[in-house]
Amino acid sequence: APRPDASVRLAFLELMTPNLADAVADLVSQGCQDVTVVPVFLGQGGHVRRDLPVLADACRSAHPGVALRLSAAVGEDDAVLQALAAYCANEVPHA
Repeated sequence: APRPDASVRLAFLELMTPNLADAVADLVSQGCQDVTVVPVFLGQGGHVRRDLPVLADACRSAHPGVALRLSAAVGEDDAVLQALAAYCANEVPHA
């Protein structure tokens, strides 16, 4: 909603669909030539460090004319960490 100019797709790395390759292919079929992958993970775990770069490279190979960029995991952003801390603090009952 805050970015009506952007096409947004959800993708999963494993066990659920759509996977990243399918989501990127869908965006490309709609004319997108610039794709930013935003990993919604709390940190730089194995998926973000190992799995995601391999999947992103496969997408780049499948769509050589498309610029595909990987953002840092959302949990690495200070604003996200502050929001999570505020949420947790609000969930703890007051004495």
